[in-house]
Amino acid sequence: YDPKNFGGRVPFTTVSRSDADYNPSGQYWRGSVWLPTAYATLKGLANYGYFKEAHELSVKLLNHMQKTYTDFEPHTIWECYSPEEYKPATAVNGVKCVRPDFCGWSALGPVSVYIEFVLGFYEIDAFSRVVKWAKPEGVDGNIGIKNLRFGDIVTDICALGDKCTVNSNASYTLEINGKQYSVSEGINVFE
Repeated sequence: YDPKNFGGRVPFTTVSRSDADYNPSGQYWRGSVWLPTAYATLKGLANYGYFKEAHELSVKLLNHMQKTYTDFEPHTIWECYSPEEYKPATAVNGVKCVRPDFCGWSALGPVSVYIEFVLGFYEIDAFSRVVKWAKPEGVDGNIGIKNLRFGDIVTDICALGDKCTVNSNASYTLEINGKQYSVSEGINVFE
């Protein structure tokens, strides 16, 4: 991972910033930030245990999407994003913006990227009844998720510091930063 070429304030460019074909306005696959490729990269980081890096990069990515949503009209989710500015990428020669209202894959950001990498719930498996949580370090205040549904399970998982309170309608295994806890129906408290 090279912050200068693929990271920085806006991570996940489709080509390196040092590549001769890189275009600072994006021009589709010449530098734009696409949510499917960003998501795949984040999944790879999590699969190899780089949870802190996945968390930090996902926060940057979502900040970029949020600032673009706020600062650029129309206020919407875009097909892909500029690798340099708070705006959508351009399609051809900086002239035409990419498609607005594009929730097909760009909604991966505010939904999946947020749940899996900002909050840290990187694996939720209904078949094995397991939730794996890479609880981010240094978060002040409450962090967690409410009404998480997987299979027939509905659960709230909330932490304040080292104390985690779980309310569930059924039993499952909760793994927090590598340590496993048996969740039973009702309210559970883990330290």
